[in-house]
Amino acid sequence: MVKVTIDQYTKNQLAQSDHDDFGLLYGMVNNDDMWILGCAKCNTLTELPSPNWDLCLHKIQPCLPGGISICGIFATNSNNDETLKQLCKKLLANLTDSKLLYQSQQLIGICVDGQREMTTVLTHNSDQLITMDSQINLMQQLNDNLLQFTIEFDVPIYFNPDYRKDIQHQMCRLRQMIEGTRKCYFFPDWKLMLSGDLQKCYQDGKTCNDIFVGQGKSADKSSLQNEIHVEFVQKSTNISSNSHSPILECEILMSNQSKLHEILLSIKVLVFCFKNATVKQLPQLFTDTLLLQLHQAENLLQDSNKNPVGAIPAIFHYSLPDTGCPITVMYPNLQVNGDLIGEETLEDYRRSLHKIFYLPDNKPLLKRANSHQYRSQFTDGHLVNTHEGLPMSQDDSTQIALVKGCYSYYHYMQDTINDDVSSKIMCVSSGAELPQKARELINHFKTEGTPIMIGGGVLAHTILGISFNDVTGEVKFLILDPHYTGKDDLKNIQLKGWCGWKGPNFWNQRANYNLCLPLAPSMI
Repeated sequence: MVKVTIDQYTKNQLAQSDHDDFGLLYGMVNNDDMWILGCAKCNTLTELPSPNWDLCLHKIQPCLPGGISICGIFATNSNNDETLKQLCKKLLANLTDSKLLYQSQQLIGICVDGQREMTTVLTHNSDQLITMDSQINLMQQLNDNLLQFTIEFDVPIYFNPDYRKDIQHQMCRLRQMIEGTRKCYFFPDWKLMLSGDLQKCYQDGKTCNDIFVGQGKSADKSSLQNEIHVEFVQKSTNISSNSHSPILECEILMSNQSKLHEILLSIKVLVFCFKNATVKQLPQLFTDTLLLQLHQAENLLQDSNKNPVGAIPAIFHYSLPDTGCPITVMYPNLQVNGDLIGEETLEDYRRSLHKIFYLPDNKPLLKRANSHQYRSQFTDGHLVNTHEGLPMSQDDSTQIALVKGCYSYYHYMQDTINDDVSSKIMCVSSGAELPQKARELINHFKTEGTPIMIGGGVLAHTILGISFNDVTGEVKFLILDPHYTGKDDLKNIQLKGWCGWKGPNFWNQRANYNLCLPLAPSMI
């Protein structure tokens, strides 16, 4: 029997959703364990009683990184529990029979009744109800058991001035390249190449943990940096048992004599897998994810409604607030003449994604400039998100609110940065008063999610989050100290307390403090 755990924030989203909502659940599966990391509403795409699941899947699945997939459906209604159960079973059967899933796995259905309670959790092939646990920050809890792979490369596309006519041919060529026997996946930090002879190399069933954990270039870094860069390469020759003269291969790109233009299509995929997965599972997982993104790029290039100016697509990864689960969005980005598509042109598409993923309608979470910068993308050499990996309270009575997004750690003896932003100022006459501001600071991190600068009569610091226990009144502050002068060693910074949770006594009890709370812009 499958064991289901749902992210607490996702559970709250379902409980607070409108009546008659329905949609897809997505997450990860490992053996008999299923982790539901998020939900996507399909009401905006299709309608009951006969939803177009094909449309739903082809809209939502490409937004999910490799390794994160559709694992069920949800339905909310004010009718009785039995009606909800039958509706949920019907939808699950529809989804399964249509063979629309990208990988075969167990599916579950969640019913939410008129009182916003999850009354039923069932599997698609059984009448037996199953239990479901919830966990705060589920994605963060899973990170210790996951590896994250990034694959980025550019491929040239050659086309006539009216390039839409050539897209099908060009994409067929790229699919053959990705599916072909010459492809290899190279891990530069480990000097490891995975190719077609993989079965011979890893018949002993080595796991990803055996190969990638505690070895390679990143072995001396903190274990929380589980991001692994992968390069897509091709062998220059085919392997053959027959001896023959060298053959020069030539591909006819177009059949006519018109002048060709060249553009670069950027492929950027994000793939997650459990550390206990076998290494020989990786190439197929990588290939499937690449092909899915390539198919999405082809659709966008040919879609004259979503992409009327024929812009070249670009990939952007985002870490959703509160759940921490990443999604991938492909936008029309550059016109053929090199001009950037304006954000106002993409607003309607962003708004539709906000509705699908239950995102607030007053935060620019999916603007291109707000995309998640993974560690391999930071070229300035500064540490990123130094608080990640620090232990947090699991007490149900404790509220925890943290900074959202990515930040670089600038400290003494480094170059400085100065950005103008709108902000709110809070003042306290002494450090002893700061715990009294706990609820207000909790609200700031939940609504704005920006780091707080604090200073006054003493040294300045940055507050990245706050922990507040409603029962005991215990307050802790997540502090980032800019006065560190050593090497950019994340492990040392955390162990020595330069980034860590501090109690109220950290503040000077007699000194006054001024707090600058930057306000995030209100827009989509």
